[in-house]
Amino acid sequence: MKYKIHTGDAITVLKTMPDESVQTCITSPPYWGLRDYGVPGQLGLEIFTQNTPGAGTTFIDMNGGNRGYSSIHPGHAPKTLRWGYYNDEVERQLCWYRDVYGPALGATVRGMKGINIRSLMSRTTGMGDEHHNRQPATSLAMICDIIPFLLDSNSPERDQVIRELVVNDKFFLHVLMAGAISVIEGVKNIPKSTILVAYGGNGYETGMQFSGTGNKWFTAPAPMILGQVLNPLWTEKDMVGQMGDSYITEVYGFGGLSSVSGPAYVRLTGGDFSEAKRRTDDARKVCIGEHTWASIPWDNFRGAPVGVDMRRVIESNILPTSHGGSVHIDGGQAGAGSSIFPLDCFKQGLRELHQIVKGRK
Repeated sequence: MKYKIHTGDAITVLKTMPDESVQTCITSPPYWGLRDYGVPGQLGLEIFTQNTPGAGTTFIDMNGGNRGYSSIHPGHAPKTLRWGYYNDEVERQLCWYRDVYGPALGATVRGMKGINIRSLMSRTTGMGDEHHNRQPATSLAMICDIIPFLLDSNSPERDQVIRELVVNDKFFLHVLMAGAISVIEGVKNIPKSTILVAYGGNGYETGMQFSGTGNKWFTAPAPMILGQVLNPLWTEKDMVGQMGDSYITEVYGFGGLSSVSGPAYVRLTGGDFSEAKRRTDDARKVCIGEHTWASIPWDNFRGAPVGVDMRRVIESNILPTSHGGSVHIDGGQAGAGSSIFPLDCFKQGLRELHQIVKGRK
């Protein structure tokens, strides 16, 4: 097998290659870090930026003052940037979000003096949401809070903004991501702390960060998300491993950790209520606390577990379950299901913390 390295602008170089000759293209995506490569005409500064009014969701933790940021959820269009697609249609949607949808929502929320998502979630955790892959109750409750103020706005496309908003029962996901980040920022870099503070994947590797080990990532092969597929002809070979940054919701104690609050999602992906309860019970054994403000009525009003402790994971050999959507190798969503937190990341993190505590790093 021969290998050849191509260097240059990815968009330009890919156009010189025959169709269907490339299986994977790896570039340096800017995400929300807004990397400045210092090159005229660069693609390093993406359409959504934290400095563009209304282009994304920013939350402030009222206790610590930390900020969390996420782009706006793109809705249910089958081809979106978050599922690996980029074409003229996707770009038009992003530009409309930047120029119309984002500013309209931003002005509305500022007119509301912000939204208390903790209060919102305390109302809806007992309505079947696990808040990562299933959040229709919270999304619709939030939309109901927003619309009266949006109706009073002077947005030139107010009615279209409302239409885009009300059909998206996953709207709350990216709101929660920003909120979770704002809270978790306050527990990072605590000396000797063994608490999980970041978790995500790129389809090839999964990575974790822990409070007491700084910004270092501990990685392992990305687990497959198994459950339900959108096409009965697809198999595990048609999917890439765990991918995305929405797993910050799992770090914050929702998704797979709060499975019992959203048993319908577990049922959708092949389990039953007892399996949903097992996932949450296992998570409680390796977490340091519960979200008492988000109580689950059918689980004796207990809260969702929060604060995965790598010591407890390794000591008990209990690995939490996370929920997520699976990605097709050709782009787009392949299905939905669950995966297990990789043990090796916890082991690496604890070894690193041991070296730090001993003064060897």
